[in-house]
Amino acid sequence: MVKISKTLSLQVLSQAMTFVQDMKLGHYMKLPPRSVFFAQLIGTVITCLIQVGTKTLLFDNVPGICGDDRTDGLTCDVTKTFFTSTVVWYVWALCT
Repeated sequence: MVKISKTLSLQVLSQAMTFVQDMKLGHYMKLPPRSVFFAQLIGTVITCLIQVGTKTLLFDNVPGICGDDRTDGLTCDVTKTFFTSTVVWYVWALCT
């Protein structure tokens, strides 16, 4: 449960900050807020589809992409770091 809440809060905060930056830039450029919002929405949907497609393609076609037997030199350090951070927060929650 801790991992899910951390993932959601991190992603929501990151996306909100990006959205606010885009809205601010649009305001400085005197663009209508609705146009900036729809441009952000369309860009987000397209990016999500491309990212999911790329991840699926890589995980289906590259054997051992994140396993111990990887031959291409690819690493998955981000997942290890995220897992370690989650464990630390879980232990902290248990101690308080």
